[in-house]
Amino acid sequence: MNILIIFDMEGCVGVSPFMPERERLILMQKEVCIVLNYLIENYNQNSYAVLDFHNFGLNLLKIEDNYPNVKFIHHIWNYNFTAEYDFAMIFGMHVASQIKGNFAHTFRGEIKQIYFDKQPIGETEILIDWLHKQNIPTLLINGDKDYCSSIELFPEIKRSSANSYSQLMKDIGNVLINIKHFKAESLVYNYLCVELRYPEMLSFFPSDYKIKNDCLYFINSAMFLENLGEICIVLNYINQLFKFRRTMLGRKIDCFENKYDKDIIKDIIMKHTKRHLFISKEEEKTILKLIEERGLDENQEEKV
Repeated sequence: MNILIIFDMEGCVGVSPFMPERERLILMQKEVCIVLNYLIENYNQNSYAVLDFHNFGLNLLKIEDNYPNVKFIHHIWNYNFTAEYDFAMIFGMHVASQIKGNFAHTFRGEIKQIYFDKQPIGETEILIDWLHKQNIPTLLINGDKDYCSSIELFPEIKRSSANSYSQLMKDIGNVLINIKHFKAESLVYNYLCVELRYPEMLSFFPSDYKIKNDCLYFINSAMFLENLGEICIVLNYINQLFKFRRTMLGRKIDCFENKYDKDIIKDIIMKHTKRHLFISKEEEKTILKLIEERGLDENQEEKV
């Protein structure tokens, strides 16, 4: 059998939001090695591919040479969509955005929520649905307890909230022993809707993207994942643009600091913008105008 293993980082054993990113990376690499070693030692008749699903998909370069017979895929945008796999397993996952739990997000911080036919979902549901459309049943999903309890769809799939490697190996063994009896749910979802935190970001997407009701629309999970790399590029560009714009606004405001306390300027910004970080050109002009007008008013009062 040909088995696809998908790995994220945040839900790996021992990973905590309070530790440095470097330590989380080490724990992810350790867990991948433990899972592969277990599978190769106990189920060496199978072939395996590992899809690195975290950030840019370059987290496992250090260990790849240790597994010459394992195919490593550097994120979804390097996945061969014509490849054939018999089953899939998903490890190291986290809760979706808008759900209480560690590392709550769905792909990107700029994404507020994603829906299947108005049903809020996270990364896992999209992956399972995408795999299902390729006739690849998902045997197991793994993450912490909050994550496992948050997945409402696909009840036939084994949840593993293992907080130790020994328990994780047991969970893997159990699903592989019963693999002949596994039946995937036939339910298939369409019309994936992506709601961004700031609707203004939508104007930066290419014209061939379908935008409706302040959301990005995709006909299914496969179309979304095929475009995920480009979506990330657009969002990265927007972040850089507005980081630069905010820096320039800060320089313009510097000239007022001799007249006003920084807290007053901050108060003006917060009262006249809906966002803490995302400031449009129109809002920038309004902020500068208000600060200037306030300065003129106060100067006039001083003269009186």
